[in-house]
This record gives sequence, C-alpha cells and structure tokens, in this order.
Amino acid sequence: MLSSPATLLVLAAMAVCMLLGVQQFHRRVLLVRLQGILGVEPDESPFAATRVLQWIGSRIPGASDESLQTALAKAGFFQPSALPIFVALRLVCTIGAFFVVLLKAASIEAATLMLAVFLAFFCSRVFVILLKAKAERRERLLRRELPSVVDLLLMVLNSGISIDQSLRYVAGMLGQTAPLSTIVLKRYVADIDSGMPFDAAFERMGQRFAINEGYDLAHLIKQSLLQGGEIMASLESFGAELADKRVSMAREQIGRKSVMLTMAMLAFFMPVLMITLGGPAVSQIMKTLTTVQHELQSRKVHHR
Repeated sequence: MLSSPATLLVLAAMAVCMLLGVQQFHRRVLLVRLQGILGVEPDESPFAATRVLQWIGSRIPGASDESLQTALAKAGFFQPSALPIFVALRLVCTIGAFFVVLLKAASIEAATLMLAVFLAFFCSRVFVILLKAKAERRERLLRRELPSVVDLLLMVLNSGISIDQSLRYVAGMLGQTAPLSTIVLKRYVADIDSGMPFDAAFERMGQRFAINEGYDLAHLIKQSLLQGGEIMASLESFGAELADKRVSMAREQIGRKSVMLTMAMLAFFMPVLMITLGGPAVSQIMKTLTTVQHELQSRKVHHR
C-alpha cells in the first residue's frame, strides 16, 4: 500500500494533468477560432493531451449522449470534441478517485470498497452538477444581456444600414456590456465571412445562444432578411417582451431573497427571542421544582 505522502503525490499529479488538459483544450479552441476568422482551414490534429482525451471519450458509450451534448452547448462549449473530452475527463477523475481511496486504505475491506464506489459516483456527479450550474449561469447572463443587444440593434437599424451590417457593428461594440452575446455575434460574422449561407449562419447563431430568446431573435432576423418584411416593429415588441421578462426575473429573485432573509431571521433571531421571553419563566419553574424536591426529602427524613 502507498503511504500518505505518496497518495498526496498521486493527487498532485492528477491535478496537474487535469490543469494541463484544460489549458490545452482552451488553446485548441482559440486556435480553431483564429483559423476560422482568418479563413484558414482548421487543423484537425489537436494537441497531444486533447487528442488522447478525445480518443478515450469517443470510445465510451456516453460520448453519443444528446442530452449531455445539449448541456455542453448551453454551457458555451460548441466544439464537436467537447463531448468526448468531457466524458473522458469525467471517466479519468472517477477512476482516479476510486483508486485513491483504495490506495490510501491500510486494507481493502467491504467498507473501503463501498466508500471508494461512493466517492467515485460522487466525483462523476460533480462533473454533471458543475456543467449544469455553468449552463444555468450562462443562461441567466444571456437573458440579462439580450435586452441591451436588441436596443442597440434597433438604434443601429434606425440609422438606415442593413441587418448584416448592424449585427457586425453590434458585435464590435458590445465588448464589456454583453461579453457572451458578443462571442455569439462574432462567430456569426466569422461564419458569414467564411462563405456560409445566411440561413445556416442564423441557425448556428440560435444554437450558440442556446436559450429560447436567442432562438427567437435569430429566427426573427433570418425571416426578415430572407423573406422580407418589417423588422423594426417586430424587434421593438421583442425587446419590450425581453424587458418585461427581465423585470419579472428581478422580482422573482427579490421575492426569493426575501424568503431566504426571513428564514435566516427565523433561524438566528427566534432562538434568542424564545430564550429571552421564556428564560425567566423556565428559571422560576426550575426553582419551584427544586424547592418542592427539598421539602419532600426533608419530610421523608423527619418521618424516619
């Protein structure tokens, strides 16, 4: 069996490998995006660590899970290799957690095996929970950004330029105000510059938004651009609807925080209040019971 320093060394090596894998994956993503913007054919040979993870993940049945693919898209991972890499990372960490528990134990018993299985399952679920949390956070941020995007798009369209030029201008303007929406719009511009048809580019834009409001915005612009029609009134009503949804979300969050504040007050103030109000009465009752007990004991002694 391995000693405790050896176990810490194994954990440190696993952490370093995970960090290197994430860094290599981000470098690969940035390289593919740069090649797409420059019009260069993307290199299909990823880095060594990413290639190994992608090879492992592509041979796991979970790498074809459409629900997991949708969750990754909602979290902002649109690359085809994101799903096998995610599955491979989860598998490696799950197996690592299982064997770390076995190597750390002095002897392999039934309780040790149960603990190893539980920690491995917990590690596997942590990946899914973190992915869903990232997807929910991105969804909230996109819903917060879209009203500003629509308002700026309306302002640009009022100047008389086309929809495509308006989207390009908005993609260059919204750097800090709406970073997530800026990424989606810049990828739309890159798709158009690379020769992709408008209908396919708008479909991909809606998929990259990965929320209902983003799909509606992309479909609205595509319909107006390809089939004709007045877009200003539709965008104004759509922007007003987004603003109303944002206000309702803010009210919902305020109500939720009010309930949480009430629960916190009940948890911290009610015990103090009960002690303050009931403490003297309880103290008096205890004194009375102690006096009665002493009297009963003195009577028993006297009768003897």
